[in-house]
Amino acid sequence: MIELLYFTLIFFAAFSLGKKIINKFKLSSSFLEIIVFSSAIGLGIFSYIIFFLGIVGMLYKIALLIIILVILILSKNEILYFILNFKNIRKIRKLGKISFMLIVVLCIFAFLNLIASFSPPYLWDEVAYNIALPKIYAKYHKIIPIDYEIRSNFPFNINMLFTGGLLIANAHLSKLFMFAYGTLLAAAIFTFSRRYFSLRVSLLAATIYYTMPMISNHISSTYIDIGVAFYVFMSYYALYLWFESHKQSWFLLSSIMIGLSIASKHTALYYIPALLILIFYNLFFCLKKNMFLTFKKTSFYLLLAFLIASPWYIKSYLYTGDPIFPFGQSLISRNQDFISYNFGEVDIQRSFLDFITKFWDLTMHSSKYAMLLGFGPIFLAFVPLVLLMKRVDRVIKYLLVYSLISFIAWYFNPQGLRYLMIYPMLSVASAHVIGSLCSIRKIRWLVGLALISTLLFNSILWFGANLAKLPYAFGFESEQEFYSKLKDHNGYNVFKYANENLPKSSNLLLFGEVRGYLSNLDYIKSDPLAQKVIDFSKISNGEDMYKKLMQLQITHVFINTNLGFLGRTNPNLPVRYTEREFNLMDETLKTHGRLMFSEKGVYLYELV
Repeated sequence: MIELLYFTLIFFAAFSLGKKIINKFKLSSSFLEIIVFSSAIGLGIFSYIIFFLGIVGMLYKIALLIIILVILILSKNEILYFILNFKNIRKIRKLGKISFMLIVVLCIFAFLNLIASFSPPYLWDEVAYNIALPKIYAKYHKIIPIDYEIRSNFPFNINMLFTGGLLIANAHLSKLFMFAYGTLLAAAIFTFSRRYFSLRVSLLAATIYYTMPMISNHISSTYIDIGVAFYVFMSYYALYLWFESHKQSWFLLSSIMIGLSIASKHTALYYIPALLILIFYNLFFCLKKNMFLTFKKTSFYLLLAFLIASPWYIKSYLYTGDPIFPFGQSLISRNQDFISYNFGEVDIQRSFLDFITKFWDLTMHSSKYAMLLGFGPIFLAFVPLVLLMKRVDRVIKYLLVYSLISFIAWYFNPQGLRYLMIYPMLSVASAHVIGSLCSIRKIRWLVGLALISTLLFNSILWFGANLAKLPYAFGFESEQEFYSKLKDHNGYNVFKYANENLPKSSNLLLFGEVRGYLSNLDYIKSDPLAQKVIDFSKISNGEDMYKKLMQLQITHVFINTNLGFLGRTNPNLPVRYTEREFNLMDETLKTHGRLMFSEKGVYLYELV
């Protein structure tokens, strides 16, 4: 597993970069707290290093390795700090039985998640664009415009780590970055909780989050939501420490963290209003600052965050004319179908009663929100009990107010509620409630039973989500065997045939298929919701289609007939491909196509 060696070197380089910056802030923090903040900044900087290498066309393995080596050579003090302070782990021997049990659970899940990371990418979004686009950048050694994938103009900072992973080693190294973000987030939840609560509550908060079903589904993939959630939580973490200490360094760190989150995904923008409201409240009502100073400091916070993220929004503007593509008014009409499909309503009624019962719906009917595993019942079971507590800790009040404001912001975009951003805060709140209930002797056993049942349930879901990865991770099956046993119509064998038998100069048209990561050849997607290269409304017959494909220098057509009508699975969402478009392609291939290979409704044609 050479990927682990590479990852260790990259992590120490990133940590060292971040530690050098953290040293400038002169913060009073624990060793683990220094690790999470330093790693957050360092990984963000490393992402930008890869980004700027891509902009200037210097995405080469040797360039990245030289940069990593130079950073490590210049970071002796930071590396020694890490190694010398790591001896604090010995304190585990002094833990109580429950705390020790929680650490064991965390370690088991961490080990399992690490093993699961050594499996091929296969989840829909990762092979469609999350790691598919980095693969293209790595192939061409630069960041290039990709007109057939609308998401290539999104902020992509975390995804740059996947580009680095592919350049240096492979997709397994890329997936280790998301494992790192998930584990760092659990550590951050622990360190935040440890400042205010007992060791047991802190470990419980980290365990609740780290064993969540959706975490099990994402942490060993190249879905970036956990990484974005990490930066969103770190922004709140630093901001709350500023509330308490009024130390400017925490205020700056909070702005940097939210800047790194919006540099990675548009959805992080939804969490800025909650932060600004808390800043305004603290400045105007708690510190009694006048309106001008309150506005000035709040504006500075916002400006610094967008300055951190600005390279991605400038790139988007230069490529599309829209800095928040495709959501700007200049292009929104052209991309309405894409926005509706990815961010639109999912047949959910909006009312006050619906607002009140939304978490019940999220928990009990998670499939409505495209959540394969959901979040588990622990938040629904314990967070509402805060309302029955006689005295609610100030820390919990702030966490819940922040979560509520963010929830309201997301309420008008139901699909967005499936993201993982507020659940670190709710994990802390749940752990606090559980800790309080455990002090009541009469119900202590009932709370413990509920917690153990939840952890067992989450463990079962982990194996349900990841068991298929283990044979490959342990070397008992090939990549082909791994993909072939999936029931997602991935057409891997047809991709494999094309990769091994077609000339390297071939250019595929993916029709009814979007998972371009599986192709080692150049390709163009024809998905109407992801591209503007082919406007099907302007093509009237097979000959027009053929001329368009020749214009695009297409040599082969890859057709997946199993996936072409995805939009029809929900009547409220736009259709990806219409019957007319399939008929156009059939007409084209009858005259100008030669079937080369087919399997289970997936076909590869050569254009002649």
